[in-house]
Amino acid sequence: MSLDLSHLEDTDIRKAAAAGISEIERNAWAVTIAATERHSTHHAD
Repeated sequence: MSLDLSHLEDTDIRKAAAAGISEIERNAWAVTIAATERHSTHHAD
């Protein structure tokens, strides 16, 4: 999913939106890493 921010004229709104997307991406990475670690631990048994 990509967001089209071209209709936003206010730079601060663009920055806030970009920051929000970055936080979502960080959370997604954290979930992915946690899932990978659980998967690896499972196979280490």
